[in-house]
Amino acid sequence: MGSAIENLQRENLHFFEEAEGYVSLIREHGFTQEELAKKLGKNQSTIANKIRILRLPNNIKDGILNNGLSERHARALLRLHNERAQNEILEIVVLNSISVKETEDIVEKKLKKLYGEVE
Repeated sequence: MGSAIENLQRENLHFFEEAEGYVSLIREHGFTQEELAKKLGKNQSTIANKIRILRLPNNIKDGILNNGLSERHARALLRLHNERAQNEILEIVVLNSISVKETEDIVEKKLKKLYGEVE
């Protein structure tokens, strides 16, 4: 297990790989997110947020990876629970090299359009 944790702490790991590693450690060792966070010296919310991005559909994850987008781009897209909307915004972000902040603003507008006012 020590080597698995060391591998996760390497700096060149992509955020999707890091999240998958967290899930593996949780499954293999029966850790809670809180226990894993303590072992890694991180906050439980950091672990939860990282794992949450794995909920994105595979084609969205591939688009994020293939276009070198950031974890914050992924988290912004994750707010949309509609794969079609995620695809639409991913395409706009990639074609226009849109920043994270602009992506978050576009997602917010899309959420309002899809669901009305958003908290």
